[in-house]
Amino acid sequence: MSRAANTKTIAKAAVLVMTFFALSRFLGVLRDVVIASQFGASAPY
Repeated sequence: MSRAANTKTIAKAAVLVMTFFALSRFLGVLRDVVIASQFGASAPY
């Protein structure tokens, strides 16, 4: 495998990891919002 191909493969892997990391953070926030709405945690009453 050439150096350029190796660099491209590493870049693709890094983008994939960053994408799934961002997706996981978004889903975590969404989960917290759903749980908070179910248990009544909200703005002032």
